[in-house]
Formats: sequence, C-alpha cells, structure tokens
Amino acid sequence: MPSSLVITVRPHWISSAFLRVFAKPFVSVDGVEHRAQWGVPWKSVVEAGDHVVNAGVRYRGSESLMGQSPTTFIVGENHETTLIARNGLLNHTPFSITKILENKPYNDLTS
Repeated sequence: MPSSLVITVRPHWISSAFLRVFAKPFVSVDGVEHRAQWGVPWKSVVEAGDHVVNAGVRYRGSESLMGQSPTTFIVGENHETTLIARNGLLNHTPFSITKILENKPYNDLTS
C-alpha cells in the first residue's frame, strides 16, 4: 500500500462552539489546500518523504486562511502518518500539528 497522511482538525474546547459556527477548517499539504471538516479525518495518498503540513480556518466572508503554522513531517515508505491539528485557546493562536501514532509498514507481518 502507498504512503498516506491522515489529518484531523480539532478546535480548542473553549472556542469550539464559535469556530464550528463561524469558521471552516482547511489543511494544506505541500502548498495544496484542501477543505476539511471539524473532527473528521482527512486522508490523502502521498509520496514517502518530507511534507509541509499546514492547518487553518477561513471565517465566513473571509478569503484569507488564518491560524497557519507550517510544520514538516516525514512520511515513511508504506506508512500511514496520523496527525492532529488543533488551534490554541485564543482565535489568533496558530494551529499546532502533532503526530499521534507511529504505525508500522502495511507489509510488516511480524507483530
């Protein structure tokens, strides 16, 4: 199986009600922007190697993507790299993106 990225965008619990009503989440992989949904994993097949991942929100009526903080992750050959993107307490706080699992290769049958 090919390498992939799975990114789940989650709002901070304090600002979640506001963001869920007034903002739409987006993820960006290597400069290509994709619409995401709050709390729903977004998945894409990618080449193995370094990838710049970004997350942010676009408020209703706004064209600019806010809260971005690009982070580079290494995706291994035949690995699914799972990330969580979460904004901070305040709306102006950038999203932090963290790797949550280190999965084994799909063809590793030794476990």
